[in-house]
Amino acid sequence: MIDANIVEVNLDDYLPLYRAASRGNWEEARKFLDTHPNSERARISNSSMTALHVAACEGHSKFVEKLVKRVPADVLEMLDGIGYTALHYAAIGGSLRSAKALLGKKPKLTQCLDSAGRTALLLAATFASENKELVWYLLLVTKHEKPGLPSTGPLAANLVNVLIASGFPEISLYLVKEYPNLATETDQEDCTPLDVLARNKSNFLSGSRLGSWESFIYPFLTVEVDCGPPHSVRASVARHESVQSDPSEQYRVHWLRQMLFGAIKRIAPAGFMRLHDAKLRHHCAVELLRQICLQLSQEQIKSDILKIAATNGIVEFIRTLVEFFPDLMWFILSEDRYLLLPFAIEFRHENLFRIVCGKTARSKLIASTLLESESGGTILHLAAKLAPLPQLSSVSCPALQMQRELQWFKVVEKLVHPYYKDNQNKKGETARELFTKEHKELAERGEKWLKDTSNSCMLVATLIATVVFAAAFTVPGGNDNSGAPNLLPKNSSTFMVRFPSVITKEIDTRLGFSLLCYSLHDGSLWYNY
Repeated sequence: MIDANIVEVNLDDYLPLYRAASRGNWEEARKFLDTHPNSERARISNSSMTALHVAACEGHSKFVEKLVKRVPADVLEMLDGIGYTALHYAAIGGSLRSAKALLGKKPKLTQCLDSAGRTALLLAATFASENKELVWYLLLVTKHEKPGLPSTGPLAANLVNVLIASGFPEISLYLVKEYPNLATETDQEDCTPLDVLARNKSNFLSGSRLGSWESFIYPFLTVEVDCGPPHSVRASVARHESVQSDPSEQYRVHWLRQMLFGAIKRIAPAGFMRLHDAKLRHHCAVELLRQICLQLSQEQIKSDILKIAATNGIVEFIRTLVEFFPDLMWFILSEDRYLLLPFAIEFRHENLFRIVCGKTARSKLIASTLLESESGGTILHLAAKLAPLPQLSSVSCPALQMQRELQWFKVVEKLVHPYYKDNQNKKGETARELFTKEHKELAERGEKWLKDTSNSCMLVATLIATVVFAAAFTVPGGNDNSGAPNLLPKNSSTFMVRFPSVITKEIDTRLGFSLLCYSLHDGSLWYNY
């Protein structure tokens, strides 16, 4: 902490400067600084902040730029009462402009630590998840020197894990490729990058919920996992004398691509670019996982990691681990001795089910294994349970939820040998009996929903019938005594002819679901499905 030349003041005397800095009013601040020499060093708040701290904390980047030009370089290193420099506040607030102004005058600020030993880079990764460009910038300008040591110091693992949790797997991938030891390092909470990847399903496609148009466009988007910062960041870093851009041909091509992509971003719809960034994040997360697996042994993979990934339904995570370590298919995931297949069945993860299910000897053995859980039974009893709320609510109405539950039960039933289908659990229930009990309330809600929907359809059908009855005797637009309706070629006429057929089809669909749910309520589900 720099204590030299600190000016202790009466806070009331410096209240005008505090107000000007907190509001970003440079003119008022300039007048105060002109009439109060050395006031740029003054501690003007109860937490010992200077005017530079206040402006950076409040996000006034223009104010910071002008004040930096005026103050001596050592003022930028001053710590407030919390232990932050102005750069720490700029990093937390996500202000790239302020960070550039501060580092332009004092490049060594990147090595300054707060009271908890954190660099501005680590703070930006933790708090500024909305500004990826700032994180890239600080990563490139932070040197691998003491006391910071962002890549080998005591908080190096924290940096990788925080980047993953903040949705920056591409930056973590860059770090792990530069420093492979980070792939297996544990942070202060004894978490590895593998643990964090398993918990953050939004970094993977299987953990993201895309809209209909997004699901259609997603496969056609091309992304390149080039593992490098964007051109705009490299250009900013190249302007610092202490950091030179890579002159290799590879990076020149990379810069050209980034410039082209930047031009596309300016003209493409925002939603399209968000989808592109999401796909890049998904691909980088998988590549990061592969890089981690290259540094791991099977003994280092804890069953808890697989359990978390299986619970979250992260298919890419499971597929990649099994690709590197095939024996994981036999891993016991919990105290109930659930393997991957029973876990996929209970939590309704269809894509995971497709990976671990098959006609192999392994799948058949697992499907025929009696569960050692508290309730007992077979894997069919797991399918008979009501689906977890997140999976159940992915379908809108109770009738469709009921249909999905039935379909899931039937698929799992095909896996189980006929000898085990009527096995009872520890409560003496067969899988079908358990299904009926677990889904009784859902069936009643589905039946009620269908009745209400049918009544609404009947009302609409009555209105349509009234209009059609009148239309049978009145030709819209007349026919000029020619026998052919004048409006026949019009789209509106075609619509009026086809619309009743759409309503009829809808009623037929609802009626089918009504019969299905009625069969369940009546106890004869299995003969009507």
